[in-house]
Amino acid sequence: MPMTKMKLSAVFSVSLIACLLFCGFLFWKPAPVQDFTFIQISDIHTEARLSADAAKVQRSRGSNIARIPVTAPVDLPPYDVQVPAPSFIIATGDLTEYGAAGVTWQDYLDFFKNINIPVYHILGNHDNTWVAAVHLMREVHGGRNYSFDKFGCHFIGIDSSTLQEPLPSFTHETLLWLKRDLKRIDRSTPVFVFFHHPLDAAFSSPYERYRVLDLLQPYNVVLLLFGHGHGARLYDFDGIHGVMGGSTFGRNAGYNVVSIKNGVLRVVYKYFDTAKPPKALLEKPIPTSRSYPKIKISEPKTGKTYSGDTLVVKTKVRNLEESIITDVICQIDDKTTHQLVKSPVTISLVGKRIATFLSYKSTLPVGELTPGAHYLRIAVTAADGTTYYRSTAFYIEQPDAPRAKWRLVLDGSIQSTPAVADGVAYVGANDGNLYAVRTTSGKILWKFPTDAEILSSPLVVNDTVYFGSGDNTVYAVSTDGKLRWAHTTTAPVYSSPTVKHGMLYIGNNDARLYALDTETGSLRWVYPGAHYSIESQPVCFDHTVVFAAWDSYVYGVNSANGSLRWRESSPTASLGRARRYYSAADCPPVVADNKVYVADRGFRLGSYDFDGSNMKVLATDTAAIRLAEDGEALYLRKFRGNLEKIDLQGQRIWEAPIKLGRIPAPPLEQNGMLYGCSNKGLLSAVDAATGKVLWQYQVTPRLFVMAGVAVDQGVVIVPGMDGTLTAITPAEATHNP
Repeated sequence: MPMTKMKLSAVFSVSLIACLLFCGFLFWKPAPVQDFTFIQISDIHTEARLSADAAKVQRSRGSNIARIPVTAPVDLPPYDVQVPAPSFIIATGDLTEYGAAGVTWQDYLDFFKNINIPVYHILGNHDNTWVAAVHLMREVHGGRNYSFDKFGCHFIGIDSSTLQEPLPSFTHETLLWLKRDLKRIDRSTPVFVFFHHPLDAAFSSPYERYRVLDLLQPYNVVLLLFGHGHGARLYDFDGIHGVMGGSTFGRNAGYNVVSIKNGVLRVVYKYFDTAKPPKALLEKPIPTSRSYPKIKISEPKTGKTYSGDTLVVKTKVRNLEESIITDVICQIDDKTTHQLVKSPVTISLVGKRIATFLSYKSTLPVGELTPGAHYLRIAVTAADGTTYYRSTAFYIEQPDAPRAKWRLVLDGSIQSTPAVADGVAYVGANDGNLYAVRTTSGKILWKFPTDAEILSSPLVVNDTVYFGSGDNTVYAVSTDGKLRWAHTTTAPVYSSPTVKHGMLYIGNNDARLYALDTETGSLRWVYPGAHYSIESQPVCFDHTVVFAAWDSYVYGVNSANGSLRWRESSPTASLGRARRYYSAADCPPVVADNKVYVADRGFRLGSYDFDGSNMKVLATDTAAIRLAEDGEALYLRKFRGNLEKIDLQGQRIWEAPIKLGRIPAPPLEQNGMLYGCSNKGLLSAVDAATGKVLWQYQVTPRLFVMAGVAVDQGVVIVPGMDGTLTAITPAEATHNP
């Protein structure tokens, strides 16, 4: 059919617009960088008060903020230059001491009430551990990660603090967000990235920071800004400069002045004590582009599984002259160094060379590696001593060793322990979805969306899945993914539910314990007498609900009406030490032999009588506990020591040579086997009677595992902070899929 003139005109118009857009893209230049100044403050640690009418409150930790000059040009004596008046402030975490308890957030904001320039906040570990403040970042900045553009530069705030856990991490959803955000900017645009923890802090492994640097290196990242260490120091992370922002209180109280003038970036730390001279941290010209070579690792491929005693490593280097490359090496898990040999690759067309890439390869021994996930880092060194890096992760599995039956990568990190029922695993993720996954195949059957992260570990009772969400809501969802009811509370719900006699008990971050009708979700009662957050799962016995809060106390309330039966200090708090830091709030209590057993963050295990009296410390160095299947013993996850089994009086039965670490996720026994996964993703299977280690599997490439495991007919399901949900089978089961 011939095309009409109207259709032809429309096609021509669309083509012209497309051409103009394409040409505009080719010749588009980012806005020129203007002269500007901003202030970096960090580690304010605003003290908590739980009510607006509290008689006394220490607020001096932030009072210095009002003294920051923001209305006039700023002299930088170390560099003998005057720069423009500050245009905004970036606060790099630990804004509060215990998170968003009571009116703490408003007290923090009050420090800026006479400062009439924008303030951009990012959270630190103190802001997210006791009463996580991530919901405030959604209100203020639209999310825990966000970006903005000013003066021809791009600014990126990413959250390095972990929800309800003091350890730092860059979650899977954060890295996905960062990758998307970077893609939308021109690579010549100067980029500032701010977060709380320096990249040499207590992350799970160096690979945690490698992943971030791999994303940043292709872009013109001129400065990283962070806090945490209360110092004013300059860092160099693989060629990217970073500065620590000090603190607004203490003997070195001050702030960083960050400025670009005439294309030169300068950073000076100014002390509130004017008797101390300003500290010069950095002066350098802003580069017009990022000239980082492209290092492509073609083998091993990211996420691929390999077997055998050797592994071929291949990498290509572009945008770097062959003559100036002096060394190319690789390391697996930051251990033995291996040299890669040059092997040029020429691409020809009709007999003519059109390109030559520098290729390097080597064959590495991997037969002794633990089965499972590993990371590899390539280092390319130039003649001037500059080294360029790239990393990847892969899996090694052997025929007669445990292996992954299936592996999923969800859209969010996982801090929720899976619940298994009738061949289906239910698990919440920090992308806000509850997933239902077939345990035999890894097929996602459905996902139920909420409006915020799900840290709550779901509970399946008959045909209903109960869980809480960071959107302040408790949900009941049918096992086919349909909403049965939802009950809105006053704050994020990170606690896990307990069901007993038709009642559901669950806590929230407003320190309230709720009792809901399991059929309708209607409120039966609420106990409001605790402080800070209720994070762990309550336990029910003898008409009493026992739970702990981040206020250092263990509570027993009447299960029928919520009235208080007793309140006692957690084991470490009973010694009078920094009480709130050492609450028993993140590992569920255990009930056995007419006792309540509690592990706290001082890593002490205590036992109480049913009325809360007669507390005895049974063990130290204990991060989490689990009751044995026979009810006659406890398994102890140790902070620094080995996995232990003790009787109910505290006497050791056995000790296994396994170090699980400080995460409060207890090991799980099923059918005489005990399964526990370490902080860094090493899964161990142990004979529950003897403590003999039967097999091990590295689930993540040394990235955090912060939730417990689930087991279904011998298949162990492990959630990871890298978004993986992995089903592991022992060696004898791999021959019978």
